[in-house]
Amino acid sequence: MKGTFTYCVALTVAVAAGSWAGDDISIPLEGGAILIEKVRFIRVNPSGSFVPVLAFTIRNQTSQPWRTLKLEFDMHGICNGERRQWSRTVVMGLGWMNELVYSEEHEELVIPLVGKVDGCTTETVKARLLLAENSKVRFDGTTGERIDLEEQRRTIKAKREAEQAAEAERKAKEAAVEVERRKRPVAGYRVVETKDLSFVGCRRLQVKVSLPQHYARDTVEQIAKAIVADLTRSQPVNAISILFYGRGTSTAGVYDVAMVEWAPNGRWGDAGSVRPGDYSSFAYSASYKAPPPARTTHLKPSDQTGLFGAPLPEGATLVERKRGDPAAGRDPSERYAISSSAAEIAAFFNEAMPVAGWAKDGISTGDVLVFRKGNIIIGVLINQDGKTFTLMGS
Repeated sequence: MKGTFTYCVALTVAVAAGSWAGDDISIPLEGGAILIEKVRFIRVNPSGSFVPVLAFTIRNQTSQPWRTLKLEFDMHGICNGERRQWSRTVVMGLGWMNELVYSEEHEELVIPLVGKVDGCTTETVKARLLLAENSKVRFDGTTGERIDLEEQRRTIKAKREAEQAAEAERKAKEAAVEVERRKRPVAGYRVVETKDLSFVGCRRLQVKVSLPQHYARDTVEQIAKAIVADLTRSQPVNAISILFYGRGTSTAGVYDVAMVEWAPNGRWGDAGSVRPGDYSSFAYSASYKAPPPARTTHLKPSDQTGLFGAPLPEGATLVERKRGDPAAGRDPSERYAISSSAAEIAAFFNEAMPVAGWAKDGISTGDVLVFRKGNIIIGVLINQDGKTFTLMGS
């Protein structure tokens, strides 16, 4: 609930000299008032020093305590014949007593004004309420806004409960979908290689899997569980690592879809910490690579081929050719110029190389593509701004 209240009290009192004390200040608040009495500013010590001390007595004449009261005091005075103005914001709490008026003394040294009020006298003080807040309500003395905090908390609680109910319903639906998904047969895949990487007393297997497409993470994990179940049916193991490769990607290099490990604590390196067949601490861990954005290209293969018979896009012009020198450890390379973007060049080679019998290596990035055909490797280095690309072979 919100309302509008304005609390601003101005107090003007003439003074004789030095220390100053004014009349009481009453600030209406929540069916009662906050009473500020005996306001004093600038204390003159017996030694004659002028000390910027703001002091007052404050009484709670409302029906409840206040966790936070924020009061702004504006003081006007004269220093050696010149008019001066000072301000101080006081933040404090204020207790409450049933059937009695709670009061307390407040005194604070205004440190920024130390040494700056010598010979000064205070003429007027204005005080206003900036903020009042307790567990039930908050008043903004600047805007006049009143917020019912209890109602606000009820609203927040109702919203949170609604969100929790929606989240529970979402999870229930996801669980139902997962149950149905597990009833479906495992997606297609092909085990290309199972390599034994065991050492004394520790049986470790590495499996390379070729996928017909870049499956989603949950599908990859489902396939991994099926492979683990098949392998452990006939032999006890310490760890299994499964590398997944997408369509057209060479399984001789780095995986481009995912690596799933089933091992103690989900870590291949902990394989030697258990006996073969003791799966009590086993867990799955997966490193999944999101599929690259699909790109198409208007570039078509030309009648010419490049290094090691690699297809070339129409419009590519040979700029430089370097012959390989095995004795010097230098690989052959060809640099081409073309009026196409880096994305178009990459899309061309990603489409044309597999058609020509080359398998993409999982180590490839957006502008560095690696392809394999048998024992031959070709790298395609694409300028980030397009316009040129280089074929490098080994």
